Amino acid sequence: MENIYAALLLHKLGKEVSEENLK
Repeated sequence: MENIYAALLLHKLGKEVSEENLK
């Protein structure tokens, strides 16, 4: 369960970083 939560958290952080880089 923790692995899934960690994966979702990393995915969210990566998505936010990608959006910041696109600006």
